[in-house]
Formats: sequence, C-alpha cells, structure tokens
Amino acid sequence: MTFFLYRNVGQLVLDTMPSSLLDFAADLEKTGCEYKYFSPQQLREAYPMFKLPSNYCGLLEPSAGILRADCCVQAFQVSGVKNELIE
Repeated sequence: MTFFLYRNVGQLVLDTMPSSLLDFAADLEKTGCEYKYFSPQQLREAYPMFKLPSNYCGLLEPSAGILRADCCVQAFQVSGVKNELIE
C-alpha cells in the first residue's frame, strides 16, 4: 500500500516588512531550504497578476508543502498493525 503523505505546493509569503521576511529567510538558510527574496519591484515583475500595494515584498519557498493528515493517520495505522503494535 502506497501513501502520498506530502504534497509539494510551494509557498509565497507576502509582507510589508522586509525585516520579517529576512528573518524567515535566515531560518530557511539554517535548515538548508531553498528560497528567493523579492523586493517590491521584483515581486511586481515576477507576479504581475497580483495587484498588491507597492510596499509589499515577498519570499518564495519552492519546496514548501502540505502533509495530508488523512493519509498520515492511515499510514500510522497500517504501520502499527504490520508491526503488531495495534490490532
């Protein structure tokens, strides 16, 4: 049985405070996560479909994703039965 527990969807974080995004970027850097910072001008050029105020900047984390809770629980249950931890 195969469970797809993680789905990569990426994440674009927007903020008016560059310092908070740069703090976030520093944390990503510590863990080796890839990211790209966008100044307000770069953000408007990269994402022209978004009508954002001119003071917004962004941080893209392409490897961000979601855990599918239903599949995680099911995988845990199957593993527990397989390892005779639960009936």
